Amino acid sequence: MLYLYNFNSQFKNCEPHHFVLSTCQRNLILTTEKIQDINQHYECYINEKAYTYLLQVICGLKSRLIAENEIVSQFKTATLTYLDKELKDKELSIAIQKAQQDQKFIRSEYLMGISQKTYAALTKKLLNSNLKKDSNILILGSGMLAEDLVNQLKKDCHLFISGRNVETVTTLENKHFIKSIEWNDLSAYETFDIIINTVGTNEHILQNSFFDKWKFKDRAFIDLGDPEVKLDINHKKNNYFNLESIYKLGAIALDDKNKKIFEANDKIFEISKKRIQWLEEKKRKRLSHESGSHRDKREPTCSISSALS
Repeated sequence: MLYLYNFNSQFKNCEPHHFVLSTCQRNLILTTEKIQDINQHYECYINEKAYTYLLQVICGLKSRLIAENEIVSQFKTATLTYLDKELKDKELSIAIQKAQQDQKFIRSEYLMGISQKTYAALTKKLLNSNLKKDSNILILGSGMLAEDLVNQLKKDCHLFISGRNVETVTTLENKHFIKSIEWNDLSAYETFDIIINTVGTNEHILQNSFFDKWKFKDRAFIDLGDPEVKLDINHKKNNYFNLESIYKLGAIALDDKNKKIFEANDKIFEISKKRIQWLEEKKRKRLSHESGSHRDKREPTCSISSALS
């Protein structure tokens, strides 16, 4: 039995055997057993619906940027992390590997030509009209999106990174030959032409008082966090961009492409039904084999006991 939970915020009571896929848009947990005592809002999908929703997510059909590719990398990373665990569920391990295989088929057969650029690529496109070769850009955060931005922008400007996790910041710094700024060093932040935030949090990363000093006239603030940094309306008038700006930039003509999306979803429904049947049959055979092996191991002991009696 597969259970897929979709939480509106991070679920803090994960068990080691849960598969977790956390992105800026959703927090998913896949498990083979029902989670008890949940004290936050969630949606739950079971078996076919669970596999269907998971496939739709990793095919980018649940994203604001339809068929975007960033989710594939996020799912791959989450899968490798899970398979590397000592405490992992056999059925889940098989399911997520098959989901990876199935999404490749769906994308290649039905979504080719409508996949969207990543958020990082669209951010570069957003900056291209005003981006100078010597622009100093500060990236806040050190996660996957931050590294995608580094890959997109490092050839055209001077990049700096600032994040809470010193270890990951150092890794990015050494890997991409960029410089780092100590986290929350506001005086250093003020010197940059462009600041790109990748951290989604309800905490106040940057206060309005910072932007009062920083000014937007000849600078730009791009907020890719979800939730976004809370700013007064006055600071959102000039050279301020958020995820909504990115979504609009990457919008596709759905009228021309709805047919492909419909066909992709239709195929996902078909695959999910067959995949769940396949997973259940595989589990049944495995349990039957294990049960038979267990009986074989016990039989000699029983014979010896009978002889002794």
